[in-house]
Amino acid sequence: MRGYQKRVIYLKNTGSQSFEGAYFVLRSDTAPLPSPQLMIDEANKIIEENFGSRTAKPQIRRGHILAFICGSLLTLAASVAVYFIVR
Repeated sequence: MRGYQKRVIYLKNTGSQSFEGAYFVLRSDTAPLPSPQLMIDEANKIIEENFGSRTAKPQIRRGHILAFICGSLLTLAASVAVYFIVR
């Protein structure tokens, strides 16, 4: 296209844990440039919406702990039984 121009801004060293840099393609009807902090906040919002939070820790459920304990006790019981049979 002749005479077509996009305004592209690249932010580097954003201080974000999710990304090192970000490219922004600004709309043509955006008159003043947004502040760098506003663009960083927007980038974080986009990442959160599309990829979910990366900082969420997995939760340990009570059923998983109970299954682990039962499995451990059964293994211990089987080991003791084998020990007395072989002995």
